[in-house]
Amino acid sequence: MSLRELNIFVISGPSGAGKSSISRKLLNQVPRLKKMITCTTREKKANEINDVNYHFLSKDDFASHITNNEFIEYSKVYNEFYGSLQEDFDKLTKISSNILFVIDVKGAIQIKEKFPFAKLIFISPPSNEVLHERLSKNENIDEDEISSRLNLVKLEMSYVNSFDYVVQNDDFEKTLTKVKSLILASIDKSN
Repeated sequence: MSLRELNIFVISGPSGAGKSSISRKLLNQVPRLKKMITCTTREKKANEINDVNYHFLSKDDFASHITNNEFIEYSKVYNEFYGSLQEDFDKLTKISSNILFVIDVKGAIQIKEKFPFAKLIFISPPSNEVLHERLSKNENIDEDEISSRLNLVKLEMSYVNSFDYVVQNDDFEKTLTKVKSLILASIDKSN
């Protein structure tokens, strides 16, 4: 499949903005859309499955992929590495022309640099207070981690102008509908 036939979508935004929840629902509602499974060096959570949620790698394995220039994007987020392998991308494009990345803002910018036609969608929280509330509900992070993530929000928000679309997630269903409409319009336009 040639690059011109691909629809690449990137959903990004601060931790707690809702990008993972929106993406999960979106993938269920748009079967033509296939998610790029990314790599991470962070610990696997109890409810996660290796090679389904992420490819969980050691820091040495991740570093080896960097050295061998095997990532199409990668970055360090919250003291852990995240990235997308070129090999996985190539495999995915053999089964679908509609690819979804759910990655951090720095990774999103790298995807746009490599694939200028990619559509970047930034999920914005309605406020820092709402974001704090959402993060506080996450049993896997403590108050120090919440503070760390909130401190990163200002930097992440500074990338907003690099995105094609900004969708504020103040109502989950409305946000999902808007993101789904943006993606389907782009897919339908290319068919």
